[in-house]
Amino acid sequence: MSQNRQECDIFAKIESEEFEKELDEFLNEFRPDIVLFSMAGYIHFNHINRYILKKTKNFENSLAYNIKTIEDIFSSDSTLRKREFSFCGVSACLFYFDGMVNVELINESVIKPLVRAKVKIEQDKRAKFVKDKLLFASEVGLSSIISDAVSSIMYGDTLLLLEDSHIAIKIN
Repeated sequence: MSQNRQECDIFAKIESEEFEKELDEFLNEFRPDIVLFSMAGYIHFNHINRYILKKTKNFENSLAYNIKTIEDIFSSDSTLRKREFSFCGVSACLFYFDGMVNVELINESVIKPLVRAKVKIEQDKRAKFVKDKLLFASEVGLSSIISDAVSSIMYGDTLLLLEDSHIAIKIN
């Protein structure tokens, strides 16, 4: 049996009633309809991942912290891709799953418009301005809730995190 499959079996072999209760509460709060696997295999939500999603429900204004949070949640999934770049003096990071998104489309409708922009973006309105004025994707949404952003990535969206912003941009 593969390591990923063994990690996934944690859901079938719950060892304590307390853990089962915590896991049920977590999954109900997170999104009960989530499929817990990706293109390369199962994503395992170990104690650290569950803790992160339960205790840190919202993004923070620290790009480094938000990047680490997403990386920690998907630490066992080798198909998660991260691309860091900057535009208009703002550091940013994209997350997406390899094989679930069109990378050329990301380059054309997300990265190019951002790096070519020559505007000053106010810190307190950064995510909304980028969403409304700079991105050319068909569906773009905002979220400050980590579990919502994680759900979007798992469904094939691209996540854009910005420096000094507690709001993530979800791009379909």
